[in-house]
Amino acid sequence: MITASQYEEYQAKNVAFIKAMLEGVGCRPVLFLGSGISKRYIGGPSWHELLAEVAKAAGLTQEHLTYLSQKVDNDPIELGSRLADKIHEWAWTHGRNSFPAEYFAAGVDKSIFLKRLAADHLKKLAHNVATDQQSTEEIALLKKVAPHAIITTNFDSFLESQFPEFERVVGEKLYRYP
Repeated sequence: MITASQYEEYQAKNVAFIKAMLEGVGCRPVLFLGSGISKRYIGGPSWHELLAEVAKAAGLTQEHLTYLSQKVDNDPIELGSRLADKIHEWAWTHGRNSFPAEYFAAGVDKSIFLKRLAADHLKKLAHNVATDQQSTEEIALLKKVAPHAIITTNFDSFLESQFPEFERVVGEKLYRYP
């Protein structure tokens, strides 16, 4: 176990290193931010927690989700795929009124239903930004970094709310094909 003074020394050393590196390269950093930032500042869910919320919204029980999870050896990606199949079936029957008509057109990927339920859940969290002094100070320091870009896989809008000056680019729109 490290002591408080060892941790402070570690922090000071790394802060100095980062400052020197940024001054040396002459450009602003690119931030890679994952779900941990949303979990910390808006109470965002982990992947499994999000899948549980989505399953609940589609009327699936926790027991059914546990069954699916066990069936795929708790593989989070495979669990998401299986859940997308179950939600797709539900959407075309009992959940039909929960989605826009264009979701039911040929050529629309079946995962759209899971994604919509996930987005709806995450929208509820968007205004839950932590307001305690430590969180407020940390968010202010993060903004002070003034990054060149932010890359994330998050579906929530926390980063957009904190960095409104950035243009949101999604998926394939990032790459230019000849």
